[in-house]
Amino acid sequence: MKIALDKIEFHETPLEKVSMEAMSICVALDDVTEKRCSIRFSPFQAFRITTVDCVLMETFLIDGRKPAYLLEDVDSSWIRGLKKELNRNDGGADFLDKAHHYVFAFQDNVIEIVAWGFEVEEVI
Repeated sequence: MKIALDKIEFHETPLEKVSMEAMSICVALDDVTEKRCSIRFSPFQAFRITTVDCVLMETFLIDGRKPAYLLEDVDSSWIRGLKKELNRNDGGADFLDKAHHYVFAFQDNVIEIVAWGFEVEEVI
C-alpha cells in the first residue's frame, strides 16, 4: 500500500459522495480544511464500497497508521483476480495491464476503484 495522492488530505468526516458515468467514477469529499473536492477515475474497470465493519482495516495502514489520503494497493489481489477472469473471457485483452487499485479508507466506508488513472477535477 502506498499514498497515491498526497496533495489532498481527507477530513475525518469527509461526507463522501460517489457518482458514476459510462467510463468514469467520481468521488467528491471534504478535505481537512472542509473544502469540497472531486477526484475522477477514468477509465475504470471495477468498483466496490464496503462498510468498515466488514474490512480488515490493517490492510490499509502505512507505518502503523491509516492515512487520510488516496491510497494505491500496489500488490492487488483484486486486480490479479480480474486479470485471471479477463484472460478466460478474452485472452487477447490487455487493458488491465494499465490498471491501478485505488483505495479511499474513510471513516465509515472503504471505496475501492480499479482504473487507469485519476485527476482532481475541482475544489469548490
